[in-house]
Amino acid sequence: MITLRAAKAYGVVLGTAILVTVPGEAGAGAFYIPQYDTNAVGRAFSGGAALATGAETVFANPAGMTRLPSSQVSIGGSVLILHLDLEDRGSTAVSNFVATTPIGGNDGGNPIDTAIVPNFYAAHGLLDNRLWLGFGVSAPFGISVEYNDQWFGRYDSIETELTTINLSPAVAYRLDDVVSIGAGLNVQYADAKLVQAIWNPIAPPNPALDGRSEIKGDTWSVGFNAGVLLNATPNTRFGLHYRSSISHNIRGTANISGVTVDPTLNRQVGVETTIDLPDIISAAVVHEPTPQLRLMGEFQWFAWSRFKELDFRFDDGVGNAARPENYRNSVTASVAAEYDITEAWTVRSGFRFDQTPTRSRFRNTSVPDADSFWLGAGISYRPTANFSVDLAYAVTFFRDVKIDLQSPGPFAPVLAETINVRASGSNRGDTVALNLRYTF
Repeated sequence: MITLRAAKAYGVVLGTAILVTVPGEAGAGAFYIPQYDTNAVGRAFSGGAALATGAETVFANPAGMTRLPSSQVSIGGSVLILHLDLEDRGSTAVSNFVATTPIGGNDGGNPIDTAIVPNFYAAHGLLDNRLWLGFGVSAPFGISVEYNDQWFGRYDSIETELTTINLSPAVAYRLDDVVSIGAGLNVQYADAKLVQAIWNPIAPPNPALDGRSEIKGDTWSVGFNAGVLLNATPNTRFGLHYRSSISHNIRGTANISGVTVDPTLNRQVGVETTIDLPDIISAAVVHEPTPQLRLMGEFQWFAWSRFKELDFRFDDGVGNAARPENYRNSVTASVAAEYDITEAWTVRSGFRFDQTPTRSRFRNTSVPDADSFWLGAGISYRPTANFSVDLAYAVTFFRDVKIDLQSPGPFAPVLAETINVRASGSNRGDTVALNLRYTF
């Protein structure tokens, strides 16, 4: 009876494993990655839903393709360099056999690996450029985090990885000189992994006595996006874009080893859960006071409140559980300017505020997120009429991170086991981006 109940409670740990393979310090509100294009990085992601000056509008607002002068191809990527320092603020473990005891361990080092976020976009005009077809490849969600095996938060996470690939076929049509509409599909692949330690609750926390859990899973899912572009005046336009939520039904395998309290838990078992990604609404404006100068602003709303909990279903029927997340809806706001110095050279810069959807009570070590502020700058060089090179840099400053996560251990409630990870830390992020563009 104790074994069965322990195994059922162990589903909470496995659920945590699946959960944290998705969120992470990706650089923009939980695990959304805004680095979809180099020029967007330089503008701190402002104005994209209305600017429509390159093929990357396939991602930002497909309706913008109707403003392109001719067909275009863009390829590039961003390098994300993130720095996180977490300090133990009294992380403890307690059970029937062990009084409240510090978990102990090192600080994990800088756990966030440098990541490359690629992108590719193509747009082609038909019917005298009234009808447009587009295609994009991007990576809008993802993270790579790996702490030291003996760090103080090892019972929450050790290694976390997520890779997504988003394929976006799109179409746009110019109704008249004022209104253009566009829409597309988001065909998204997600691949996830998590490694975490399992506490032996009949002895004080000790890495030598820890078990180990490793989760791997992947999935294909489909969503859509749609937008409208309004040329209010010859110098001012507005863009509105909607990106639908995507429900990822992640299917994977859990490998559990090294558990000595109840060796029956050491097994390989299939596991499945559904992760609901948010709807995203973007509203942007661009104003051109002169032919060389473009001023812009953008507001985004993320329906993160869809992410209330995760439920977990195991192939052996033991351990089904649900974990509350209780994300809140979040917003971003940004402003930017772009200036053509000459026909060959363009410079840009922007500022962005990004609100985290995580709540203090539920924040974990794989989502050490906080409100952030972005500063971006970029430059474009066109050596010929058909070819251009874009370069950008952005720095991200985060408010201090606070983690106070209290959760049942794998053998609760049988052993009245509780793990409390308490930490504080600081973050900073740097993005360097490069794109090559060719216009036909």
